[in-house]
Amino acid sequence: MDSTAPIRMSASRRPGPPMLALATMVAAVTLMAMLPYLAGYRLSGDDIWFLQLAIEGSEAVADNAMHAAIEQGRVGQLLMLPLNVLGAYLSGDPVWRAVFVALYVAQLLLFAVFVSTVLQTDLRVFLFVLLVALHPLAFAFMPPNAYPLQNTVPLIAILGARIAIVRLRQRHALRAAAELPAQVVFALGMLVSEFAVAFGTALLLAEYAARAGVARQEGRGWRQALQLALARRFVHADGLAVLAAVGPYLLFRWWNPGVYDGNSAGGIAHPLKVAGTIFGHVRDGTAFPRLGGGLSSAEAWELLVAAATGVAVAAALFTAAGGLLRLAAPAATGLATLLLAAWVTLPVAISTKYQAACMDRGSCAYLDSRISYLAVTVAVACAVAFACRHPLGRATARQALAICCVLLGVMAALTSIYNAGKARDMRRIHQVWERADRLACTAAPPQEAAAIRAAVDPDGLIAITPPGSIADFWKAYFGWKALRCP
Repeated sequence: MDSTAPIRMSASRRPGPPMLALATMVAAVTLMAMLPYLAGYRLSGDDIWFLQLAIEGSEAVADNAMHAAIEQGRVGQLLMLPLNVLGAYLSGDPVWRAVFVALYVAQLLLFAVFVSTVLQTDLRVFLFVLLVALHPLAFAFMPPNAYPLQNTVPLIAILGARIAIVRLRQRHALRAAAELPAQVVFALGMLVSEFAVAFGTALLLAEYAARAGVARQEGRGWRQALQLALARRFVHADGLAVLAAVGPYLLFRWWNPGVYDGNSAGGIAHPLKVAGTIFGHVRDGTAFPRLGGGLSSAEAWELLVAAATGVAVAAALFTAAGGLLRLAAPAATGLATLLLAAWVTLPVAISTKYQAACMDRGSCAYLDSRISYLAVTVAVACAVAFACRHPLGRATARQALAICCVLLGVMAALTSIYNAGKARDMRRIHQVWERADRLACTAAPPQEAAAIRAAVDPDGLIAITPPGSIADFWKAYFGWKALRCP
């Protein structure tokens, strides 16, 4: 048997449970994995500043959006800052927190659909289960608990647009007008930030590479495969969409160079720091450095939930692995996705601000880490496919798959324990907001900074981005909340 050929398991050899049972397992895994995320909100100093702007009103939001756009040389701030203000404002409501988490889960699902679509292999369930089960809960400026809408909304738009475009092209819909609405959405999604641009262009690179790979699998030579992948119509349409997003950004940046070092290229002259920052941001976006965290302090019910999560993940992955085992080039696909993980982190890694934060202070996880996590998870799935293609010793592909699924189930259980510990920490922050609400609604709130801290946040868990004053924020919050008390 050719060891490089895709492995196929017939339904008669591995019937598995019915689709309803698989759907139940996936729903259970998603619920158990994502419930801890409801505990955390307004976790960054920026989120507190966004809420303060919401309290001050729409004029303050508009003025600060323009100021931030000019100061940072980012035209996308005109969209991004109002989106962040809306997220900070609504996240105080538990219903809206659930909506934000649901949107984030939808983003993960769309990514799994996108990967399956471009590879023309059904990895949707397997990849989605991995994405939710190995997803680490973190304080570090990462959605859906911080900036709940900034990345989620644009990435959903970008993914939805690219899925539509790829499917049209796979159906050989040659009319450019058929793609136009999706290309407009794609460009608008990227306009929000350089994070969205990096993500959108990474999807394009993945599409073109996958199209060439499929052509090679069909027996075409490299030259013909590249010609098919880089068809002029595709390149022109996608290039115009990217230009429509990047062009305004570059023009605005030329007119307003900005003084913000968080999106400067000042660190590009230090390749070792760039590489180290990329590695740190990609690593800290995963659960790998966190496995085992929280074990010593875990409560009995958290261990029980973790065990149930691990079993459900292993079972769901084993059941849904049929498409993964048919993946034609798992090693090449996995390597390509790791390169794309580095690509989406590059805009941050060339900034001196984030180089210092990661290399000098060890604070690497950031917004881009949630994006690189998507690519790393695809690489994990590819590693499973490779292990099943080349099992050790006399093991069969089915046995190799079972071992991989058990190991991933253990990782999911450890991630669940870590996330439960972080959720406990986040509930302490939630209690700060509860105390502030009670003071605003049932008593005369204190006005002195020391008294405010003692009554509301004695541990200093809530901070605001300088030059804002946390005492001034709480005074404004008390007055604003008092008008909204039940």
